[in-house]
Amino acid sequence: MAKFLYYVDIHHGEKRHPYDASSILLHGDYSIAMQRAVNAYAKNNNVTAMIHGGDESYYDPDIALFRKRAGEISDEIKKSGVPTYRIIGNHEPILKLDDLGFLKDSFTRAHDNTTLVCLQPDITSPSQTTKYVYDPDKTKNLLSGIQIGENTIVASHWSFGRITRGYSRATRPDKGYSYVDHLHDLADNLEKIADGNPARVLNLSGHEHRFSLMTDLGFQCIVMPAIVQNDVDEPDKPCGLFAEITDDADGGALSITFKKISLDIDEPEKSVVTTVSQDYMQRYFRPIIKKPLRP
Repeated sequence: MAKFLYYVDIHHGEKRHPYDASSILLHGDYSIAMQRAVNAYAKNNNVTAMIHGGDESYYDPDIALFRKRAGEISDEIKKSGVPTYRIIGNHEPILKLDDLGFLKDSFTRAHDNTTLVCLQPDITSPSQTTKYVYDPDKTKNLLSGIQIGENTIVASHWSFGRITRGYSRATRPDKGYSYVDHLHDLADNLEKIADGNPARVLNLSGHEHRFSLMTDLGFQCIVMPAIVQNDVDEPDKPCGLFAEITDDADGGALSITFKKISLDIDEPEKSVVTTVSQDYMQRYFRPIIKKPLRP
């Protein structure tokens, strides 16, 4: 049996305060301790592979500090002793991806009865705005090599279900980066692989700092909260939420369990990890407020 651990948006160094009722707080000052707790859980619970879904660090105009923080969290991830696949998000230092050990091209890995697909965006930097896009042809070619009915986990920083849930195809360029969504157009490819059984195919993503689970597209599409965003009951603490995926459901399909790290700041390796329900995860749902593109 293969067991995968997925977490996202560890945002080392970021301390974001809420500015309106729908905002969240990110505890990026706890990222190193949280990564050590993740590493300990993976080593002690026979995890086959870990997947970090992007945004290991957080952009800072002090570029030296930005790169220093990215290196610190990268070093902690590499200490896990467990195979770890790292997805590129929009808060990585794009000129240092090779030095940090990222694979810049999308790739697949086979583990027992499951194929893992890690999608990496193409990145360009016209003028002051960095542009991220998943090339539709390259992505389609990668997915075409997967057999129909095969267990498939697709990890991407941005979700296949963004447009279905109300997002615009393109982000506002004034955010300092832009993202154009082509994954929505490729959802049919994942539905075909699932072959009528949504439990066979799972898209895991982050970026949005919220929870969402949908099967409207014919496969499971999960957006996970940032692992360091505020706990809904204790906002001064990080939520510590991650997903554990195994291939032991009916007929060998994928099974998903949600876990929560109660972080021990002083001794992260001794942090307590508990299973939480989907109802609990729904408390991290936030509605999407659609904003028009600016000229």
